[in-house]
Amino acid sequence: MGSTMRAVAYTGLDGPKDIQLIDEPVPTPAKGEVLIRVSRVGVNAADKILLDTGFNPFTGQPSTYLSGSVIPGGEVVGVREDTGQRVVALCGAGGYAEWVAVSETRVFPVPDHVDDADALTLMASGLTAWFLYEAAHIAPGESVVITGAAGALGSIAVQLGVCRGAGRVIALASTPKKRQFAQDLGAHAVTDSSADRLADRLVEANGGAPVDVVFDMVGGKVFEEARAALAPFGRIVVFGTASGDSPTLETVSLAFGSHSVTGVWLPNFVDAGLAGPALDTLFELHGRGEVRTQEGPLFDLEHAREAQDALADRNTFGKVQIDVTTR
Repeated sequence: MGSTMRAVAYTGLDGPKDIQLIDEPVPTPAKGEVLIRVSRVGVNAADKILLDTGFNPFTGQPSTYLSGSVIPGGEVVGVREDTGQRVVALCGAGGYAEWVAVSETRVFPVPDHVDDADALTLMASGLTAWFLYEAAHIAPGESVVITGAAGALGSIAVQLGVCRGAGRVIALASTPKKRQFAQDLGAHAVTDSSADRLADRLVEANGGAPVDVVFDMVGGKVFEEARAALAPFGRIVVFGTASGDSPTLETVSLAFGSHSVTGVWLPNFVDAGLAGPALDTLFELHGRGEVRTQEGPLFDLEHAREAQDALADRNTFGKVQIDVTTR
């Protein structure tokens, strides 16, 4: 191992033009951390926030600087330097690099039958989808609405809805091609994800009845329309605000309909020790063909900004990833 590594970093305070491919010292693991030689890193909206501003959405704080730079990348797959074991890890930041040091509690072994691309998708996107269902406490036969259903996370959520006995899985997607993709994954109904009259379309997609559960990653008007379509005892699970609009909620309004709103943020579940068993189950479901992953666009470190742009354009299917090993 050399003393330096290649990494993509935000190196100043002037937005995207300060993003560079740099040489950075290989991190030294602190007590309780392991060093991972990265093979692939997942690309997320949180990485763009970190790249553009230096603010880390995983911690809610400005990122720790390494030699004056911020390295994004919250999820990686690679090999532990101490044991040679292939693992996936939730690192929060630092993944756009050849090595990253990660708390051992956030590192999980990958079985031989799961390749790197699938392991990376199942770890962050798959686990988040899994805990959406755990948070919603969906009873057999209840309906569930999934926003962003053609994305890496949403497509897994569609399949888990079928596996876990949801009565009706309703997928939201922005284009006919994406809606067909969600339907091919097993969604019982699909509809346009635009906010205009969404409440009416959700009720129609549910056979004329209000819906029981909504997984919302959009916020704004979509959240408001979803609330309008909720049945008594309905639940909304929030896991993002892709619209950039976090709506105001009058809490007393939840009483009328006995509605509830909750949230899912994956690091909480990982740090609570809940991720390992869930990930093992996802690997098993994948091995049996019950949960498939969609291969997404693949970039190298030199084209990390293009990877972020591809994700932001919202025209991709599956998990956008960066292959750290290519030069």
